[in-house]
Amino acid sequence: MTRYILILITLLSTVSCGEEFFNAPIEFDLEEIQREITVVGRLVNTDSDVFTDFESINNLGFFISRSKSVLDSTNFEIVENASVNLSGSDGTEISYLLYEDSGYYFPENTGNPEFSALSVNDNTEYKLTVDVPGEELVTATCSTGTFGKLESAEVELNDITPDDFYTLDKLKLEINDPPGNNYYLLRTFYKTTEIGLDGSVFTRQDQGYIYSVSTALDGEARLFTDELFDGTSISLEFWSERYTGSNNEAIDPETIFINLWTLTEEEYEFRESIRRNNEAVDNPFAEPSVVFNNIENGIGVFSLSKAQILEIKL
Repeated sequence: MTRYILILITLLSTVSCGEEFFNAPIEFDLEEIQREITVVGRLVNTDSDVFTDFESINNLGFFISRSKSVLDSTNFEIVENASVNLSGSDGTEISYLLYEDSGYYFPENTGNPEFSALSVNDNTEYKLTVDVPGEELVTATCSTGTFGKLESAEVELNDITPDDFYTLDKLKLEINDPPGNNYYLLRTFYKTTEIGLDGSVFTRQDQGYIYSVSTALDGEARLFTDELFDGTSISLEFWSERYTGSNNEAIDPETIFINLWTLTEEEYEFRESIRRNNEAVDNPFAEPSVVFNNIENGIGVFSLSKAQILEIKL
């Protein structure tokens, strides 16, 4: 017993003497942190003229900046003198210019980037080059496969009403999936026309939250692969959660936009890495997850997606 008491006293003495070590400030020079070229270009092509999500305008161009320390609270420094070019094995050749108001590089052959669309084709390899004076050439490649096709969609409003503020609409999607690995993203948007207290008429658009009716799709319901139905035509069912307002007083929407994106593997892996990081927040038992990066001589992501939009009048 005496031996154990002496060991305990020795350990306590050691911790006490080491307080200055554990409390000592650690100094390092932020200037020594290498600031890399950061490129974010998650381009989406849609054949529809309907823009259901104004944030998707950013999916038409590239955001190019310099990385910074996690302790740096300033805004990202935008690279303003880059030469940005996108080429494809299908003959695509597009140059991008900086639109200062947005901070994004958009195609230079259009004066209205909000309504320009890149034509993303099947089975094509695309290469991005970002040339910044005095820096190594930044590059990235991304290849598309054969895109899946949303053949049809049915909507059953108010299939389940879980509470007084939300309702679940049931979606039945018919998807023609080609052979090979394919990755999908499902999004829904509702358009509702309402009358304000002053008698004015306005249109509101809200995004739905996706749940899977079947347990066959694991992970995040709106982000899924064709692992279980590769190369077949399949009917999948989802719920789209819609906000109805207090005590279900709001009227039903007049239009629903069903967006099915076919993603390249790069976009799927990027979204999955973000999801894993979000799940690890405040979880001391979660494994560290590195955000997906496919930029050479820099950091960031370059990916492509094909969006199909079905507009259903309700």
